[in-house]
Amino acid sequence: MRLAATALLLASCATTTPPPRTAKAPLGAPPAPAPPPAPTCPEVVPPAPISQDAVREGVRRVLEEFAAAVSRRDADAVARLHVDGPDTVAIWPGLGEEIVGIEALRAALRQEMGHWKSASLVVTDHTVRVINSDAAVVWGHYDQQLEAAPPGGRHPVTRRVQGARFFALMMRQPDGWKMLIEVGAIPLNAAMFEALVYPPPFRQRKPKKP
Repeated sequence: MRLAATALLLASCATTTPPPRTAKAPLGAPPAPAPPPAPTCPEVVPPAPISQDAVREGVRRVLEEFAAAVSRRDADAVARLHVDGPDTVAIWPGLGEEIVGIEALRAALRQEMGHWKSASLVVTDHTVRVINSDAAVVWGHYDQQLEAAPPGGRHPVTRRVQGARFFALMMRQPDGWKMLIEVGAIPLNAAMFEALVYPPPFRQRKPKKP
């Protein structure tokens, strides 16, 4: 987008209106004044493209800040790592519907983290694929442990997740890299998958040994 704006500005500077033709002065008349000089445009230097290493480093810092913000239960800091607009999307494990828009995401984070007593999130590995200087995708694994007090005054519950998956579409904004789409997924073992896909009484029972 910035390159297109630069090209448009250069094109507008290059197409200047030629000065109007003047009639020839009669013999003996004083010479006509010289026409004013044509306007000149300042030199416009297009922004240098960002290297792929710089893109990867920017994405890595966002993941680092995200893990730190979740671990200290700072909902607003987590929200600031997403694109500030109505197109931001978050899909979290356990939710039936995606969260759309930064305001809805911020409200959901405050509500969810308001029940947390302690939290820890560690990104164990990640892979970055650079699309261009302004966009990249990243995916990887994370471990999370949190202690939450469910509504209703019940006892806190500790949840541990290892090897969870995440995916994010990253966009470069004026204030740094941000997540436009965030997706999290908790791995299922064979027993959990069978329980979800074939709930009782449709689940096949193992035959009893004679």
